[in-house]
Amino acid sequence: MKYTYKLFTICFALLTISACTDLDEILVGEVGAPFNGTEPAFGNFDGGGSGPADAVSSAYNALRDAGSANHGGYWSVQSVSSDEMAITQKGGDWYDGGIWLNMHTHEFTSTNGPLNGAWGQQYSAIGACNTALAGSLDANQTAQVRALRAFFYYRLLDMYGRVKIVTTPGVDAPQSTRAEVYAL
Repeated sequence: MKYTYKLFTICFALLTISACTDLDEILVGEVGAPFNGTEPAFGNFDGGGSGPADAVSSAYNALRDAGSANHGGYWSVQSVSSDEMAITQKGGDWYDGGIWLNMHTHEFTSTNGPLNGAWGQQYSAIGACNTALAGSLDANQTAQVRALRAFFYYRLLDMYGRVKIVTTPGVDAPQSTRAEVYAL
């Protein structure tokens, strides 16, 4: 038994000593300049809410607000209605009138808050894009905002099928087919 203990101790010591020989870091990338604590300049963003970059920023903010990062909109409806996620009810917490249980079991109705919220959030984001496009944007900014608007229409088509094509701020339109929306 003593021989086995000594052999184990010697092997353990050799492995431990040889394992920690090269402790130098290999840096894959480096920061080019030290951070000086001031905010960087963002082109023609004036912070006053009146420049073209502010209009593009509002369209990108609509991307966040239209359910990409908040609860009760597109992301929640898409996730809870699939097998990806389930919001289980523990006592009274998270019951919320049964809306999440109904969403998960596909028993929701047109009065479901998150389902209506996703519709409203997407059209609100499309409105922000239309407002930005009505302003004076350069070609690059116009392309960015049009791509965002197309993304919001894609989400609407994915969730609801027939949707309204609204390209002018404040104008209501009849429902369109999927082909008409894709042709936009």
